Parts: sequence; C-alpha cells; structure tokens
Amino acid sequence: MPSSSRSSRVADPELSDDDLDELFSDDEDDDVDKKPDRNDISVQLKGSLKEPRFKTVNLRQLNDLIEFGDVNLNPDYQREVVWSKEKMESLIQSLFLNYYVPPVIFAVQEKEDGSGEDERVCIDGKQRCSSIMRFISGQISFKSPATGQRFYYTNFPGHNHRNLLPATLKRKFDNVSIQIVEYDDLPVDKQRDIFQRVQLGMALTAAEKLQALPGPWREWIMELQKKYVTGSGTIADRLPKFSTKRAKAFQFLVAFIMIAHSTARVVPTAATQTKFLKRVDPPEKAFRRKIEMAMSIFLEIAIDHYDEAFAGVDERVAPVEFWFTAYLIFTRMHCMSMSRLARAIHGMRMNIRGEFHDIMSNSKVSNFMFDYVDGVARIKQPGEISAVEEFEADEAPLSKKRRLEEDRDASYRDDNGGISRDALPSDVVQGLRSQKIAKKSHDTTHEQKPVITPAPPTPAPVVAPAFAPPPPPPVQQQQQQYQHHPQHQHHPQHQHHPQQQWHQQPAPTPTTRRPSMGMDTPNAPPPYRAQAAQGYPQHPQHPQHGGYPQHQPPHGFYPRR
Repeated sequence: MPSSSRSSRVADPELSDDDLDELFSDDEDDDVDKKPDRNDISVQLKGSLKEPRFKTVNLRQLNDLIEFGDVNLNPDYQREVVWSKEKMESLIQSLFLNYYVPPVIFAVQEKEDGSGEDERVCIDGKQRCSSIMRFISGQISFKSPATGQRFYYTNFPGHNHRNLLPATLKRKFDNVSIQIVEYDDLPVDKQRDIFQRVQLGMALTAAEKLQALPGPWREWIMELQKKYVTGSGTIADRLPKFSTKRAKAFQFLVAFIMIAHSTARVVPTAATQTKFLKRVDPPEKAFRRKIEMAMSIFLEIAIDHYDEAFAGVDERVAPVEFWFTAYLIFTRMHCMSMSRLARAIHGMRMNIRGEFHDIMSNSKVSNFMFDYVDGVARIKQPGEISAVEEFEADEAPLSKKRRLEEDRDASYRDDNGGISRDALPSDVVQGLRSQKIAKKSHDTTHEQKPVITPAPPTPAPVVAPAFAPPPPPPVQQQQQQYQHHPQHQHHPQHQHHPQQQWHQQPAPTPTTRRPSMGMDTPNAPPPYRAQAAQGYPQHPQHPQHGGYPQHQPPHGFYPRR
C-alpha cells in the first residue's frame, strides 16, 4: 500500500529537485481553491511599473543632453556600440526622410554626485544616440538617396576639406523630432528587465545576455575584463585576431572562472554560465586574489614570452584555448617558471590542433584540454623560480626584492595554498604593462653575483739603463738572509721619483748597499732588480739627492732574524 508521507517521497530516486519542491509546497490543500480572483487587477498585474512619460525632443536637444553629461549611455548592463558605419548612416538618412525611428527609453534618477540634478540612464536606444552624436561631430555622413552625394554636418580633425551640409539641411536635421520615454526612480533590476525585453534592431548575443545579469560575480568579472583583457596594452592587444566584440571577453572570463572554481570537470555552456553568475554569494577573497594573479601572469606571458607560447600557430586563440590557457596558469603558476608555462601553453595548442580540425567549445575538446593540463607535472625543478615569484620580484620595489631573495616562501605553495599579495589596481597594471614590451624574459636579479678577485697589477715596461752596471758579487749566502713573507706589501714611499736619474756608482762593498729604488721603481734596470732582490749592504749617501732613505727589505721579503 503506497504511503502518503513525505519521507517516502524523498526516498523516491525518480523525483527531481523540482518535483520535490512541488511535492513539499506549503500551499498543498486539495480542499481549498486558492485560484486568484481574475478581476483583481492588483493581483493579476503584480510587479507592474509606474506609467512612464512620453516626451518629444529634437535631435539637437538630445545631442546637447548627452554632450553636457545629462545622459548616461553606459550603464553596466548596456552593450558597447555594435552598429556598423553603414547602419549608422542608414539611421541618419531615415531621420532626414522622416521615417519612423523607435523611441529612446530613459530611467530618470538623481545623480550620485549630490548635486540634486537628474540623470537619464539609457535603457534602450544607445546605438541610435551614438549614431546621432557621430553625425553631428562629423565622423559619419548623410548620403542623399536622390543624388548620391555625401554631406557632413561639420569638419572632423584631419578632414577639413569635405562637402558640408548646406545651412538649410543642417537646420532641417536639428529640428527633426524623436520620441523619448522616461521612467522615474526605476530600480536597476527593472532597468535590466526592460533592456532584455525591448532590444530593437539587433538581438542580444548569449555573451551580452550574460553581461547584463546582476550580481557580485558579474561586477568582479567586469573589472577583470577591463584590467586584463580589453584595456589598453592588455591581452586583446597582444593576441592577434582575438575578438572581444559584443561581450565575448566577458564570456571567456566567466568560463575560465567556472572551471577554476569547480572541484570537478565542468564544461561551460550558456545555461551553466547563467546559473553560475546568478549566485548571490560573493567570490571568496582568496579565490579572487589567486584568479587575479593568474591573469597577471597570463598578461606577462603574452608580453614577454609571446614567441614561446603563441608563435608558430597561425590560427587565432579559440575561446576554449583561452579558458584552458588561463586554467593551466592558475593550477601551475606556483611550481613552474613563466618560460616553462609558456612552452606548456604552446604544447597544448599544438596538441589540440593535431587532434581536432575544428576547435569547438564542446565536451570532447574540453575533456582533451583537461587531460593535457592534468598531465603537466606539479613539480618545481631544482633552482627554478616560479611564475609567481618572478612576477612578485618583477613588480615589487627594491626592498621587496631583497626580502624575496632572503626568503622564497612568498609563493603559492599549492592550489589551495596561501596568497602572497593582492593584484595590482587596473591603472597600475596597465601602466606597467606598457613598459614591458621589450623586457628580458628572465629576471637575473635572483642570481648570486660571483666574487670578483682583482688581478695582480701588470708590471711596467723595463727601461734600458744609460750605462753598463758592474757584475753582481756572489750572493748565494746573502740570498739566504731573507725569507719570503706573504703578507708584505709594496709601500708607495719606495717608488722611484720621476726626476731621479741613474748615475754610475762604484761596485758595492760589504759596507755599502744599493738604494731601494733599484727594486721598487719601474725604471730600474734588470740587473739592479736582481741585486736588490738579493739584498745589499748600506749604500753611502748620494750628494745630489741629499742622501738616500734607510733601506727597507725588498718587495716580498723579510730579513731572517
């Protein structure tokens, strides 16, 4: 007999979570009809918006509102300008010819600067407003359908000799009317809802729909996108044919972060990414810091190790390659240098293209990529500096470099290890990136400098004497009177004076000694050097020089006691 208890229904393996939610609903009561009153407007239209205002302005007034900052064309949920030049010029032609143009929708709210003035947030109509602005600024033209002539509203810098609109046509355009719709104090979630409902002219892509979702994860990923992918001097500028149009870069980052955050293999799809972004819990601080470090190293490799990582494969970096390039760095940056990471990225791209003709973002390709990353050993080679250490040392001030040299524990020790620093702010990162295009690939400041031993001084050339010196006396016994002393150094007072000249002297006797200049001066003749090295008795004073100084032991010798 089947049981009607809830416990029996929980045990049923065939029931999904949605089925269980229905079964466990608190509204269960077969005896009470809770169907709402069909005539109750407040119930039937619950969640309806306040009635908007409909206004008409001319094109010149609309342009002035935008130019003076009273219109915000770039709320977070808005997409970028996606209309082509041809489509923009087609709109201008429609306005001149009085064709119907859909209204522009604004949410009117007080400015955040505390001025008390109103700001109009553009919910729908950004492409139209951007086209009107570009025409009035002289960036696009009006093409007459009758004559084919092109007219410009004004000159544009660098284009000063163009066919300008006659005054009558300019006044005609200024006074063309366009309708605007204004909602007062519309919450952001309702603005997003309208944005997704009333998109006209060009349907939202899956990536643009993701970017329009609210939540803490979306806000963080938008900052990552500007800092590392779409900003000036970032990844999009370094990788050829890498497209970031229509929120693609945002979608790539969401996929990578999904893979990195999951403990199991996941294949990002539009549905799973949407579910992931709808999380209400904010990203953990440690996870955020590690993701930002991985993206910093990704950018560093794209700048300093481009040839190792991306050269040799002519095809553009596919979305799935972007995901797993970032994921490979995320999981191996603590145990591999930037150069080794770059070579591993290149190997991954070569392998995937050797296995698949079309690099699609599907489960088969993704599992192949997972297998490749899992096959890269988490082993740090002897003496290797990890990518994290390289980046830290490269961006740190000199004092931090000294600390890193003394203690190498400032790296990521494991996938779940400690985090050594916050990633740099976007403006700092972009400023540093622009200076690193021709940077060397390895920081040699970590290498220990060799101890340099100064070479012995080169002896000066010997100058031939102006006379023939007498032969030296037997010196075998005198030579034994001195011993070599390794600590004895040459003293500058023994050097020969530049004005001193050699004069013929009588042969030395047991009561005389040669002057010390014969051994210490570079101009001394070779025989005198030999005699001086053997030692001589005291030499009589020379009258020309006022006497010689007391003789000191020859260079490198001490008298034996």
